[in-house]
Amino acid sequence: VHPLVTADRADFLADARAKKLWLAGVDVPLLFETMEIPKDHGIDHVLAVSCEAAEQRRRALARPRMTPEKLDSILARQLPDAERTAKADSVVDTNFFDRARATAQTAAVVERLWPAAVPDASKAPRAVTLDLDNTLWPTLPPLLKIQEAMPGLVRFHLPNAAAALGDTDVSIEKGLKDWEAARPKLDLEPDIRHDITARRRLFFRQLAASRGDDETAADALVADFVQRRAAATDAFLDEAAPRAVTALKDAGLKVGAVTNGNARRAGRLGELLDFWLAAADTGAMKPRSPQFIAACAAAGCAPAELVHVGDSLAEDVLGALDFGARAIHVTKYASDKTKDADPALAARLAAHAGRYAVVDDVAAVPGIVAGWA
Repeated sequence: VHPLVTADRADFLADARAKKLWLAGVDVPLLFETMEIPKDHGIDHVLAVSCEAAEQRRRALARPRMTPEKLDSILARQLPDAERTAKADSVVDTNFFDRARATAQTAAVVERLWPAAVPDASKAPRAVTLDLDNTLWPTLPPLLKIQEAMPGLVRFHLPNAAAALGDTDVSIEKGLKDWEAARPKLDLEPDIRHDITARRRLFFRQLAASRGDDETAADALVADFVQRRAAATDAFLDEAAPRAVTALKDAGLKVGAVTNGNARRAGRLGELLDFWLAAADTGAMKPRSPQFIAACAAAGCAPAELVHVGDSLAEDVLGALDFGARAIHVTKYASDKTKDADPALAARLAAHAGRYAVVDDVAAVPGIVAGWA
């Protein structure tokens, strides 16, 4: 079997090189046990996945037809985890119950490996990505609307916690704020700051555990909240947005969402877009490159063929421009980000003259993009 697997891997990598892909990944069991020097086998960077021994054993024994004896035999043929991770170029820790931390660590590896793109104004746009909050809808109204439902969600999913927080909506809302201040903070939390939903799951799991509610009920609460938030945003969608997306698609462009928020694909916009990428999906927030790398992969375009549209100068406009894409700044819903008030941004923008535009409304976006074609 192994010679066939090796041949198949070689064919896969040869095909990736022929397509001039910037990155190709292969999953190699027993890599260090079978390859003394991975680079001699066409592997430039080794990423090892690791977790604690007890967690590894729990996961393995949950697989069909796996027995303790069979697992012990498999582990005996492997390098100890500490030795394996010491040999690797990068390590992703998968101990956390949520995938958010591992996604963030993987994104950091992708970011380090990504070759800086050179802007090329001669390239016609092939794809447009749209920020969501304060670009296609005002951020605050849908959030306020869905926050009104939170006390009821807590009562339904976490009855013990609700009883401890108080009888009224006001007392529950105050109790949740107090819990955020009082709850134990974990060392890993900086690694999940990009994923609002993961942070919310951790918050409610800790609350559930402190009051004797089931942690899986906390996950259900968050899933319910996310679904309601998606529905709420559709009610506030800018009426010009569906028309703008349709015009861009009619022009032959791929159109997708790229957001730092946790709004999920739904409603009129969800039906129109070709792809939808949240920071939780890519492991990083704009202005970092993984968001834009994922967008190019989804659209099948090069950085210079991408146009990103958003409200934030720091995150959307300069994030896209520094990545090698073009950008359109939409000012209809004023950005409330402190970083966008930095006077140094103007000097940075000056270096990208001709590669970005400023519009009052998303309705103007198709015309700007057509002018760059």
